[in-house]
Amino acid sequence: MDIRQIQIRDFESITSLASQLGSRIEEEIVQQQIEDIMQNPDHDAFVAEKNNVIIGYIHCFKAIRLTTKPFIEICGLVINEKERGNGIGNPWLNISKNYTPKNMLFGCVVIQKEN
Repeated sequence: MDIRQIQIRDFESITSLASQLGSRIEEEIVQQQIEDIMQNPDHDAFVAEKNNVIIGYIHCFKAIRLTTKPFIEICGLVINEKERGNGIGNPWLNISKNYTPKNMLFGCVVIQKEN
């Protein structure tokens, strides 16, 4: 498995993965969101590829709260349903703990599960 930064051409795969979680969003919107994320220094996104097929993605951003130091928040993590349970998400969580997107000068992550 290879992990790389997201690219605009990934929009179809991202849309398909999101649909596995019930998201019904148009490909054009996903394409625009990828462009916006790529241009925003407070956001970053990565994809995981297996045999040149995207099997997952993660989106994180710089979170700013009034009462805490800034931190990296994972706002999207999707693994292809056929690959779930195989430990695909573990490398991302490990990377995100030490990763500082673009020009951020800190690197902790808060993991909070939402139902």
